[in-house]
Amino acid sequence: MENRVVIYITPYTFYYKGCKVTIWGAKRFDLPTGERSYLLSLEVEWRGYRSRQFILEVSDNQDFKNKLDLEIARMKLAILTGNLSPFVKVR
Repeated sequence: MENRVVIYITPYTFYYKGCKVTIWGAKRFDLPTGERSYLLSLEVEWRGYRSRQFILEVSDNQDFKNKLDLEIARMKLAILTGNLSPFVKVR
């Protein structure tokens, strides 16, 4: 069974680990090695702060989950330590 990333019509918003995650766009491409990869444009919101849009390159759902976990942890750590400059206050 092949690992696949299922993409919905964007923008697609869902909640993950207490954060609101919005996928603004997705682009599938094949690497020269023959592997399939995806570029996802994302935005994360937590406790009234929203990140800027950023790009994740992922190969499957597990890779997406791992990279999203890392980005969410970075965002939460930055907000909790008072480093609010990379974020926009939404509420």
